[in-house]
Amino acid sequence: MNVEEELEKPRDIGEKEKNHKINTILGVSKSASPDDLKRAYKKAAIKNHPDKGGDPEKFKELAHAYKNRDRS
Repeated sequence: MNVEEELEKPRDIGEKEKNHKINTILGVSKSASPDDLKRAYKKAAIKNHPDKGGDPEKFKELAHAYKNRDRS
């Protein structure tokens, strides 16, 4: 099961765990500000972008985590 599938199942995991997974994927602490999350996402997205030789699956996970960060 990939991270995307895990994040889409909020009934199976607690909100704290979901936030932890998102923060882990983005590489930030749990007390990170919205600006920190944005900076971390942009940096990781550039590094992992498929057009730049990055891993497409990792890029999708990053995008999904960043997109769903406020839904948690």
